[in-house]
Amino acid sequence: MKKATLLLAASALFALSSCGGGAPAETFDYEGDILVWCAEAAQALTTSQVAKFLKDAGLDQKVKLTVAPVGEGDASSKMTTDVTAGADIYFFAQDQLASLRTAQALSSIGGKYKENIINNNGEVAVKAASLGDKVYAFPCTSDNGYYLYYNASKLGENDVKEWEKIIAKAEADKLEIDFNYTSAWYNFGFFYATGCDSVWETDKDGVFTDYTDTYNSDNGVKALKAMATIFGSSAVVDNSTAGGIGANCAALVSGTWDFKAMKEKWGDDLRCVELPTFTVGDQKIHTGSFSGMKFVGVKPQTDEKKVKLLYAIADYLTGEAGQAERFEKLQWGPSNKKVAASDAVKAAPQIAALAAQNVYSKPQGQFPKKWWDLAGALPKDAIDLRKNGDPADADYKRLLTVYAAAIEELKGSDEK
Repeated sequence: MKKATLLLAASALFALSSCGGGAPAETFDYEGDILVWCAEAAQALTTSQVAKFLKDAGLDQKVKLTVAPVGEGDASSKMTTDVTAGADIYFFAQDQLASLRTAQALSSIGGKYKENIINNNGEVAVKAASLGDKVYAFPCTSDNGYYLYYNASKLGENDVKEWEKIIAKAEADKLEIDFNYTSAWYNFGFFYATGCDSVWETDKDGVFTDYTDTYNSDNGVKALKAMATIFGSSAVVDNSTAGGIGANCAALVSGTWDFKAMKEKWGDDLRCVELPTFTVGDQKIHTGSFSGMKFVGVKPQTDEKKVKLLYAIADYLTGEAGQAERFEKLQWGPSNKKVAASDAVKAAPQIAALAAQNVYSKPQGQFPKKWWDLAGALPKDAIDLRKNGDPADADYKRLLTVYAAAIEELKGSDEK
């Protein structure tokens, strides 16, 4: 793996003044290339925002800007494979912070920029952007969670309150229900709801030093049994994106990033609500979820002039004006406190659904890369187990015991 050389001058970083999300208030004299990665859905807007900044700074003829479509979920794997070839500025999901820091793909943020992050974003966002007492990312959204989209022409309000009712209705009417149960990010909601958790600790460099994981327990068995029953249905499709749904889809579990696409597909029939309950024995349990952020990171550079410009652009993209425009154009939920408090944001149905679901959510921490694969595979294994009959609790427990042994090997990993 190639790594960027860490040759950032501390004096240059901490002396940087801030544009605070408005027009640049500094003079920049960098000439050269800038590569930005963002989600494809945000490519046009991000290009427009960065181009405006460069024009206002008098750099539109001096800087060659490239904005490439690399989604937040893929940023870490691409950056850690070859940091040198990676983007100068990139959007990434909260769970990737530790691995990116370990790979030396993130610069720490100081001076006015750190002050802006702390003063203008919610406390949870600031904490999520930090390792120890250092901030490594600019909060961009506070909407990295999920809830239920449903089509009101196919499902009623009472149907979507319980997973069992949704599945029964879908099977009877030959409808499709989309839930990405092979993703640990989504299936965590069932484990968390039954009382399980997986908490990983890192040192200041992002190396995983210890963990507490309670999936391998009676509560874990409850979660697996529920998922095997619900998602083993022929009506369920293992998918989490608007682009992946079929013509007969009646419900999808996804997030704000799919709101525009779902609105285009379902129009006035689109509804956004918190996740349903599921039944364990005689107990109804509300499905849980992860809640989290999306960030903007700056790759370490050897050119101090470029460093200065990159930090100013990242601050601009994630400042009040940048987040307000991102909500207006893409309907992404802001982390900026002023934008989040606006009437427009409060009135948005997808934000309301996310807020309702967040009551049952846990802020997402850092996980080793391999954990996502190991935890993601559990529901599929449970579904396969159930195809051969009605498994005993001990059969589900064996799956969890294998998982527990596998994650023990991840302790001490730097997960590069």
